[in-house]
Amino acid sequence: MWLNELEKDDTDTEPDHRSAYGLDLQFVIPWRYVKENEVVSVQPDEAPRSIEDMKYPVAALLYHELAHANDFFPFSRQDSLDPTVPIGATIGGATASSRLSSQFSLASDLMRELAAVSFHGNTADASQRQILPVIVEAEFSTDYASDYYNYSSQGEDLAMAFEEAMMLFSFGVDRDIAITSMPATKACGDFIVT
Repeated sequence: MWLNELEKDDTDTEPDHRSAYGLDLQFVIPWRYVKENEVVSVQPDEAPRSIEDMKYPVAALLYHELAHANDFFPFSRQDSLDPTVPIGATIGGATASSRLSSQFSLASDLMRELAAVSFHGNTADASQRQILPVIVEAEFSTDYASDYYNYSSQGEDLAMAFEEAMMLFSFGVDRDIAITSMPATKACGDFIVT
């Protein structure tokens, strides 16, 4: 979220520890946001950059996190919260994510297990390390998920659906994904998507 060279220099450049999760799997599921066939999810890495450069990635992040907040504290309950009660004690009842899961449950146990490797750091077993993109595509394409991350938890299923719906509604921006082989290196030119 930097705009100029000074802010960029003050940004933590340590890779997210989660970026190493799932590297021993045979597939990868890259994603992007597009508007009128132009990619809008990539931010320039050079300074300076503008608020306009960050508009779509920041909006997607905020919609995603807003979905999580509203899952636990829906707007309809906010007026009835007692400010003298600790916030953790007010959580309860059916959440939007639990209702989504009961009506449109993600069916693929395999995708949930693979998501645990890719997003939670579980160790892939020998059979999971052999799963090819064609198997992942067959599992994914018959389910309700809009993204691989939906399988990481019930809450993420809701947050991804909301994020994508709001990006389309607000900006006319679609999120698309591909299922492809894990390249030897993760440089952009090494990904082959057909």
